[in-house]
Amino acid sequence: MTIQFKNTSCKPDEFDKIVALDSSYARLGMFIKEWIQGQELFTFHTSGSTGIPKPIQIKRSQITSSVKSTASALNLDNTKRILLCLNPDYIASIMMMARALILDIDILITKPSSDPLQHLSKKVDFASFVPFQVYNMIKSGSITKVNKIENILIGGAPLDSSGYQVLASLTCNAFLTYGMTETVSHIALMPIIGKYEDSQYYVLPEVEFGENNECLWVKGGMTDFQKVQTNDIVELTSNSTFKWLGRKDNVINSGGIKIHPEQLERFIKDEFKLQDINDEFYLTAKTDAQLGEALILVIESTDWRQDILEIISTPIKNQFSKYHIPREVVFLSQFERTPSGKVKRARF
Repeated sequence: MTIQFKNTSCKPDEFDKIVALDSSYARLGMFIKEWIQGQELFTFHTSGSTGIPKPIQIKRSQITSSVKSTASALNLDNTKRILLCLNPDYIASIMMMARALILDIDILITKPSSDPLQHLSKKVDFASFVPFQVYNMIKSGSITKVNKIENILIGGAPLDSSGYQVLASLTCNAFLTYGMTETVSHIALMPIIGKYEDSQYYVLPEVEFGENNECLWVKGGMTDFQKVQTNDIVELTSNSTFKWLGRKDNVINSGGIKIHPEQLERFIKDEFKLQDINDEFYLTAKTDAQLGEALILVIESTDWRQDILEIISTPIKNQFSKYHIPREVVFLSQFERTPSGKVKRARF
């Protein structure tokens, strides 16, 4: 079921239709009412990726600034049509609706699913997905429908290289986003073109950014012109671009060698796919008397394969170094996850 919403012609029963689509859309319906009534302050919750989700207050002006930056970057105006097919509990969903309200854009709202384009019949010009949806659309073959969309955003988590290459082969404009609740959605876009290893983020217009103790900070209208310090380790590549290396709180110091687990995980995932291994995994550390921290590979599986390290050791050594080879493999039947579905990384 899909419903169509137009700000200039909305009626009271439109809110009821949105909630009827899925009970979880009650928050979205409330946001529409609050926005149309002119509310100046809104409460959102952080994703909980690095701790318990916490409420933060966002000004109307911050939301407007974020919308206008995205509109400028992607040439959005009221001749376009938006597709909203995201989990309504998070700011990405609210911001898709905010773009429709502020820019007076026609928006189609559909119940979130793993394959959101499978039954879509109407043309849309702008949509946002999470990687899980992208991978499922690739698997089902409906990813070809993405070519009919002018601009798409991918957010919530990094893409693996195989997903990146599929999107890079399409003719639409596809972007990976960088942002958080504190920055009111994304502040930078990565064009999904060319080689995966060369990809980098381009900061949106009128957003200041820099580096403090290896970590990114940002400042702009969407942050109420206050500097937001992140825990993301980056490499600044120009006055408008950066590469994301990983979270500072995830860095592993093994014998004086700093290991960024997110980088290494992307590489291992590609090696696993060559062996038809599709289990979820992450890299972490445990205390080691000699190294300080020893690198550990944790896999969500009940298949206690003994050849895992044998499969990845030589490729890792050739691409990184021998110090990047995990010292141990731990199998867990089920990972602990945040409410948004992200894996909680435990240290052993």
